[in-house]
Amino acid sequence: MKERVARYETILNASVEVTQNFHAALQEFARNLGEFEALKEYYGSSEYQDDLQLYRDGGLEGVACGVLSEDAVYDLVGEHYELYMRMLEVATAGLRKW
Repeated sequence: MKERVARYETILNASVEVTQNFHAALQEFARNLGEFEALKEYYGSSEYQDDLQLYRDGGLEGVACGVLSEDAVYDLVGEHYELYMRMLEVATAGLRKW
């Protein structure tokens, strides 16, 4: 019996920690959504094209320009999509067991 209670106490403590960490990460993710949407809009804008041309012409030396790469924003958008789908899957599985 002691082992069983100890086992479930360990599970409880780990689950509380994981839940708190996920809650904090989800809050941070939600707070960032506005900025992320602005980034997506920039990626498809004429400003992005202007900045890309300026970069190609050498006018952005000394400025970090990862945002102007072909893949950085595109890959992040894909990661967001995969994360949204995974959150739905996990939420659905959790709710089905409720």
